[in-house]
Amino acid sequence: MQESGDVIPFPTPWFDAGHIDGYTIVPITDSAELYREGHLMRHCVNTYQNRVAWGQCCIYSIQKNGARVATMELQHGSRGIVINQLSGPCNAIPPPEVQKAAARWLRAEKKRLGETGRFVIPSQQHDPWSDSEIPF
Repeated sequence: MQESGDVIPFPTPWFDAGHIDGYTIVPITDSAELYREGHLMRHCVNTYQNRVAWGQCCIYSIQKNGARVATMELQHGSRGIVINQLSGPCNAIPPPEVQKAAARWLRAEKKRLGETGRFVIPSQQHDPWSDSEIPF
């Protein structure tokens, strides 16, 4: 877990930010953004820090006119990258139009970059807590 004030950069998101159906889908790229997303959306996505840092999932903020409306977790499964969770504020189920926009965005990104996007097997990624970076 990170020390107070430390920001952990996350691996390259599997898919880029995008716009679809009036929504903006933004990848969460570090631990500070993840904390902010959880705080503003009032759910526990910030507890996913280790999973995101190790490349086990990617988290995206779905926004409309600059306001957060949902948080999306992508995971790598047997069918490539899939939406594992899509949560609104306080873990509410997002409206159908948000669900459809998220699904359409993911389909478009998979068509553009392939079923696995930029997914890298987690063991092949940089260890965010490498011993070589510990100053003692």
